[in-house]
Amino acid sequence: LAATFLTLDDLAPNRVLCGIGAWWDPLAQNVGIDRRKPLAAMRETVEVLRRLLRMERVTFHGEFHHVDGIELDVVHGRR
Repeated sequence: LAATFLTLDDLAPNRVLCGIGAWWDPLAQNVGIDRRKPLAAMRETVEVLRRLLRMERVTFHGEFHHVDGIELDVVHGRR
């Protein structure tokens, strides 16, 4: 997700908005997404995404997301 939005921002600087939601129950059920705590899951997603877009190396261990030392691999662009 972070890499996609970084690429879009390189293609259309300052014109891309990232909209993140907590899933819609019928759709989530159809694809097997557990919505026990949708806002907590969304907060974790936003935390990791923000840090990646600040070009940080991210280690994060939450209830829903676990990453160890990940970072965006920028090959092209203004970053």
